Amino acid sequence: MSIRNHATETFGTGTTEGLLTGIPRQKFNFTLSISLADTGSPIEFTRIQDLTLPGYSFDTQIVNQYNQKRVIQTKLNYGTLGVTFYDTFDNSFHDILKRYTANYYNSGNGIGLFTDFGENTESPINPLHSTTKGLDPTGKRYFVPEIMITQNGMAGTAQFRQTRLKNCMLTQATGDTLNYSESAPVVWTTTWQPEHIHVVDIPATQAT
Repeated sequence: MSIRNHATETFGTGTTEGLLTGIPRQKFNFTLSISLADTGSPIEFTRIQDLTLPGYSFDTQIVNQYNQKRVIQTKLNYGTLGVTFYDTFDNSFHDILKRYTANYYNSGNGIGLFTDFGENTESPINPLHSTTKGLDPTGKRYFVPEIMITQNGMAGTAQFRQTRLKNCMLTQATGDTLNYSESAPVVWTTTWQPEHIHVVDIPATQAT
């Protein structure tokens, strides 16, 4: 009589594939890439602190069916993606932030250097008063057409999941708190709202 291998049964190893298909995915094992409308290829970010995967919410409605409560589905909503970028000396994220605002605001200047971002001194009641803080797009409708998160598998296997966020809008970019008593890295905390989310699971097979 053979001895049962409970670990094999639980975590999915077998004589055919020899892969741990039942183990949880690891938080650190991922990559992030951002596609921009003004560049030809996606930018891969390896220097980020963390990210929060987008979730889903489902609009439902309770109705009566002959005095029996029924819950019906009405709509699927895509959640937001949260990414915390390191504020590096090469300005890898801050450069994207400036290009993003320039695409949508301030007549193509955004928050760039030596640009007027609504700094006029006219009285608000002046009928000729104007401001450049409002939406003033000069580029593409979707400056960030895709953000892709790849959750990698184990070494030597073609086993990963790709979460593709389509037509992403930056809804918030929060700066860090500077403090003379700390030496922690400075970060930017961002929130992105996609219009669509596509998820592709690559099966667990041995890499060739």
